[in-house]
Amino acid sequence: NGATLVFTGSANQLLTLPDASQIGTISNQKSGGILSMAFGAISMRKLIAAAGTETHTPLGILQIEALECVGISGNLVRIASVETGKQSVWIVGTSQSIQYASFTDINAAGGTPIDASRNCTDGGNTANINFRPVLFWRGGTDTRWSLASNWSAGRVPTANDIAIFDERAASNCVLNQDVTVYSFTCASG
Repeated sequence: NGATLVFTGSANQLLTLPDASQIGTISNQKSGGILSMAFGAISMRKLIAAAGTETHTPLGILQIEALECVGISGNLVRIASVETGKQSVWIVGTSQSIQYASFTDINAAGGTPIDASRNCTDGGNTANINFRPVLFWRGGTDTRWSLASNWSAGRVPTANDIAIFDERAASNCVLNQDVTVYSFTCASG
Protein backbone atom coordinates (compact mmCIF):
# COMPACT_ATOMS: atom_id res chain seq x y z
CA ASN A 1 0.00 0.00 0.00
CA GLY A 2 1.05 3.65 0.11
CA ALA A 3 1.73 3.80 3.85
CA THR A 4 4.59 5.92 5.17
CA LEU A 5 6.42 4.60 8.23
CA VAL A 6 8.55 7.18 10.07
CA PHE A 7 10.91 6.11 12.85
CA THR A 8 12.21 8.69 15.34
CA GLY A 9 13.80 8.76 18.79
CA SER A 10 17.01 7.20 20.04
CA ALA A 11 15.98 3.67 21.12
CA ASN A 12 16.63 0.66 18.90
CA GLN A 13 13.52 -0.45 16.97
CA LEU A 14 12.56 -3.55 14.96
CA LEU A 15 10.24 -3.42 11.94
CA THR A 16 8.75 -6.82 11.04
CA LEU A 17 6.71 -7.22 7.86
CA PRO A 18 5.15 -10.25 6.15
CA ASP A 19 6.78 -11.42 2.92
CA ALA A 20 5.55 -9.81 -0.31
CA SER A 21 4.52 -6.64 1.54
CA GLN A 22 4.32 -3.42 -0.45
CA ILE A 23 5.20 -0.26 1.46
CA GLY A 24 5.03 3.38 0.39
CA THR A 25 7.94 4.93 2.32
CA ILE A 26 10.16 3.90 5.23
CA SER A 27 11.87 6.93 6.75
CA ASN A 28 14.58 6.48 9.38
CA GLN A 29 14.94 9.79 11.26
CA LYS A 30 16.30 8.14 14.44
CA SER A 31 19.21 9.79 16.21
CA GLY A 32 21.49 7.25 17.85
CA GLY A 33 19.31 4.11 17.79
CA ILE A 34 19.29 1.39 15.14
CA LEU A 35 16.31 0.60 12.92
CA SER A 36 16.41 -3.13 12.09
CA MET A 37 14.07 -4.71 9.54
CA ALA A 38 12.87 -8.32 9.44
CA PHE A 39 11.18 -9.82 6.36
CA GLY A 40 11.85 -12.19 3.48
CA ALA A 41 11.05 -10.08 0.41
CA ILE A 42 9.23 -6.75 0.14
CA SER A 43 8.82 -3.86 -2.26
CA MET A 44 8.84 -0.20 -1.26
CA ARG A 45 8.44 3.05 -3.08
CA LYS A 46 11.11 4.92 -1.10
CA LEU A 47 13.71 4.34 1.63
CA ILE A 48 14.92 7.49 3.41
CA ALA A 49 17.77 7.52 5.92
CA ALA A 50 18.85 10.79 7.53
CA ALA A 51 22.25 11.93 8.83
CA GLY A 52 23.43 10.08 11.91
CA THR A 53 20.99 7.18 11.45
CA GLU A 54 21.77 3.47 11.24
CA THR A 55 19.53 1.10 9.28
CA HIS A 56 19.95 -2.70 9.22
CA THR A 57 18.19 -4.50 6.38
CA PRO A 58 17.33 -8.23 6.30
CA LEU A 59 18.93 -11.00 4.28
CA GLY A 60 15.82 -11.22 2.06
CA ILE A 61 15.24 -9.24 -1.12
CA LEU A 62 14.47 -5.55 -0.72
CA GLN A 63 13.12 -3.82 -3.82
CA ILE A 64 13.41 -0.01 -3.60
CA GLU A 65 12.15 2.36 -6.29
CA ALA A 66 13.80 5.46 -4.77
CA LEU A 67 16.74 5.57 -2.36
CA GLU A 68 17.58 8.66 -0.30
CA CYS A 69 20.54 8.37 2.08
CA VAL A 70 21.83 11.85 2.86
CA GLY A 71 24.29 12.33 5.69
CA ILE A 72 26.62 15.21 6.40
CA SER A 73 30.37 15.44 6.91
CA GLY A 74 31.22 13.73 10.21
CA ASN A 75 27.68 12.31 10.55
CA LEU A 76 27.23 9.49 8.03
CA VAL A 77 24.13 7.49 7.24
CA ARG A 78 25.02 3.87 8.06
CA ILE A 79 23.40 1.05 6.08
CA ALA A 80 24.21 -2.59 6.84
CA SER A 81 22.80 -6.11 6.77
CA VAL A 82 21.19 -7.34 10.00
CA GLU A 83 23.72 -10.17 10.07
CA THR A 84 27.39 -9.22 9.94
CA GLY A 85 29.22 -10.88 7.06
CA LYS A 86 26.05 -11.87 5.17
CA GLN A 87 24.69 -9.66 2.41
CA SER A 88 21.26 -8.10 2.24
CA VAL A 89 20.08 -8.11 -1.40
CA TRP A 90 18.72 -4.85 -2.82
CA ILE A 91 17.10 -4.14 -6.18
CA VAL A 92 17.28 -0.36 -6.53
CA GLY A 93 15.62 1.93 -9.07
CA THR A 94 17.19 4.89 -10.83
CA SER A 95 15.96 7.58 -8.41
CA GLN A 96 18.87 7.98 -5.98
CA SER A 97 20.14 10.74 -3.72
CA ILE A 98 23.13 9.46 -1.78
CA GLN A 99 25.95 11.30 -0.01
CA TYR A 100 27.95 10.83 3.19
CA ALA A 101 26.78 7.22 3.61
CA SER A 102 28.51 4.00 4.62
CA PHE A 103 27.41 0.64 3.17
CA THR A 104 28.33 -2.73 4.73
CA ASP A 105 27.17 -6.21 3.64
CA ILE A 106 24.85 -4.84 0.91
CA ASN A 107 24.49 -6.49 -2.52
CA ALA A 108 22.66 -4.20 -4.95
CA ALA A 109 22.70 -6.72 -7.80
CA GLY A 110 19.70 -6.94 -10.08
CA GLY A 111 18.84 -3.25 -10.29
CA THR A 112 20.54 0.03 -11.04
CA PRO A 113 23.97 0.20 -9.36
CA ILE A 114 23.92 2.34 -6.23
CA ASP A 115 25.76 5.61 -6.90
CA ALA A 116 27.79 6.07 -3.71
CA SER A 117 30.37 8.36 -5.30
CA ARG A 118 29.66 11.46 -3.18
CA ASN A 119 31.67 11.16 0.05
CA CYS A 120 30.53 7.60 0.78
CA THR A 121 32.52 4.72 2.26
CA ASP A 122 32.66 1.00 1.60
CA GLY A 123 32.31 -0.81 4.91
CA GLY A 124 33.11 -4.11 3.18
CA ASN A 125 31.31 -7.04 1.54
CA THR A 126 29.40 -4.87 -0.95
CA ALA A 127 28.42 -5.52 -4.57
CA ASN A 128 27.05 -3.30 -7.36
CA ILE A 129 27.70 -0.16 -5.30
CA ASN A 130 29.85 2.37 -7.09
CA PHE A 131 32.09 4.36 -4.78
CA ARG A 132 33.62 6.08 -7.83
CA PRO A 133 31.82 8.71 -9.93
CA VAL A 134 29.18 7.19 -12.23
CA LEU A 135 28.34 8.83 -15.55
CA PHE A 136 25.41 7.64 -17.66
CA TRP A 137 25.44 8.00 -21.44
CA ARG A 138 22.42 10.04 -22.52
CA GLY A 139 23.36 10.87 -26.12
CA GLY A 140 20.83 13.69 -26.21
CA THR A 141 22.97 16.01 -28.34
CA ASP A 142 24.61 13.61 -30.81
CA THR A 143 26.60 10.35 -30.85
CA ARG A 144 30.11 11.62 -29.90
CA TRP A 145 31.68 10.19 -26.74
CA SER A 146 33.78 13.35 -26.38
CA LEU A 147 30.82 15.77 -26.07
CA ALA A 148 30.12 16.61 -22.40
CA SER A 149 26.40 17.32 -22.98
CA ASN A 150 25.90 13.66 -23.97
CA TRP A 151 26.74 12.55 -20.39
CA SER A 152 24.55 12.70 -17.26
CA ALA A 153 27.14 14.69 -15.28
CA GLY A 154 27.71 17.23 -18.04
CA ARG A 155 31.32 16.09 -18.46
CA VAL A 156 33.15 13.32 -20.31
CA PRO A 157 34.21 10.29 -18.19
CA THR A 158 37.85 10.04 -17.08
CA ALA A 159 40.05 7.17 -15.89
CA ASN A 160 38.54 7.46 -12.38
CA ASP A 161 34.91 7.21 -13.58
CA ILE A 162 32.41 4.44 -14.23
CA ALA A 163 30.63 4.79 -17.59
CA ILE A 164 27.20 3.16 -17.88
CA PHE A 165 25.00 2.72 -20.93
CA ASP A 166 21.37 1.81 -20.17
CA GLU A 167 17.84 2.02 -21.57
CA ARG A 168 17.66 5.80 -21.02
CA ALA A 169 20.12 6.56 -23.85
CA ALA A 170 18.62 8.62 -26.66
CA SER A 171 21.24 7.49 -29.19
CA ASN A 172 24.14 5.12 -29.73
CA CYS A 173 27.68 6.25 -28.93
CA VAL A 174 30.61 6.66 -31.30
CA LEU A 175 34.10 6.53 -29.79
CA ASN A 176 35.69 9.49 -31.55
CA GLN A 177 38.83 9.56 -29.36
CA ASP A 178 40.97 7.23 -27.26
CA VAL A 179 39.04 6.38 -24.07
CA THR A 180 40.15 5.19 -20.63
CA VAL A 181 37.60 4.69 -17.84
CA TYR A 182 37.73 2.80 -14.55
CA SER A 183 34.78 0.61 -15.53
CA PHE A 184 32.36 0.28 -18.42
CA THR A 185 28.87 -1.31 -18.21
CA CYS A 186 26.20 -1.92 -20.82
CA ALA A 187 22.95 -2.55 -18.96
CA SER A 188 20.02 -4.28 -20.63
CA GLY A 189 17.38 -2.12 -22.24
